[in-house]
Amino acid sequence: MDQFHKICIREKQPNAHKQEGGRLCDVLEEREGQMKEVMGNVLIAPGLESWARRMRKRFGAIQEYCGADVIMGHLPVNYLTALMMQRYGHDPAQWPKSFEPSDFERAMGWENGHVPSYASFGEKMYLPLPIAGGAELTDFMEAQIGNHLFRTELTTVTVWPVSTAVSVGDIRRPTTYNDTLFECVVAGTTGGTEPTWNTGIGVETTDNTATWIAIKQGLPKRAHFMALFTAAPGETGGGTEVTGGSYARDQFDPVDANWNASVPAGAAGRNDNLLAITFPAPTANWGVVSDMAIMDRSTGGNYIMYSPLTTSKTVNNADPAPNFAIGALDIDFA
Repeated sequence: MDQFHKICIREKQPNAHKQEGGRLCDVLEEREGQMKEVMGNVLIAPGLESWARRMRKRFGAIQEYCGADVIMGHLPVNYLTALMMQRYGHDPAQWPKSFEPSDFERAMGWENGHVPSYASFGEKMYLPLPIAGGAELTDFMEAQIGNHLFRTELTTVTVWPVSTAVSVGDIRRPTTYNDTLFECVVAGTTGGTEPTWNTGIGVETTDNTATWIAIKQGLPKRAHFMALFTAAPGETGGGTEVTGGSYARDQFDPVDANWNASVPAGAAGRNDNLLAITFPAPTANWGVVSDMAIMDRSTGGNYIMYSPLTTSKTVNNADPAPNFAIGALDIDFA
């Protein structure tokens, strides 16, 4: 048995149907069904049909093991589908409507053992698609997102300093700005003269005893307007925002005075408000406030994020001005 099929058998998960209540099994079956549907409309040359028959005969143990010809990224598929996956990836929408001559050549090499390992089958190496809902952000990425949304961060980057101690995470710009910023990845003291910056993203620059890595600026900062709702909004907006009675959204922008730097909070990265977020005092009944959202305009605009309140609050005429106390608004990225 060749290397590919040994790896296929080793990667097979016989107990996949038992994982997470069958979710993995359901996802695999859905993908297999998509591939079968697309393959039904792909033109297959007679030579490849005969190749597939020879492969089934030659490697019958695979079919006995999983009920299909091969395992490709934990998917049980026939040889022609596996060849298409190997050549063009796991997304059937990217597959051509017919096999190409180079596919036939690849298949012959596959059959004759000219390919020494799984990783070198094609000019490109495709990995299985991630399981839907199975990916998680790292703590680092959660902090990056939180700080981008709520902190001043790149808007206050200062120029590179001469002969100055710098710490890991410090971000500076060159004296002559070149569309690139530099983040300190090795703490130290900068040199007496500015280094020649390596501007390729991810490329490092040595600066006396410090080291910098080139990064690029990302999305622009947006204003934050806190809004209150009596009926919950959703992913595309909606809900019922409070109106009348002197209600207005409270502007609470992404600056360091307003939000703390993201810190670990259990399995999440968390940003908290450093100042109270205060709405106008009501001059009429607002109703039962059950949800909040962060918007990017004082009226209308886009929803940045939304959440139900821990406890709904009835707000009536002449009540004190509603507010989120310092540290009461937790923004978690889990």
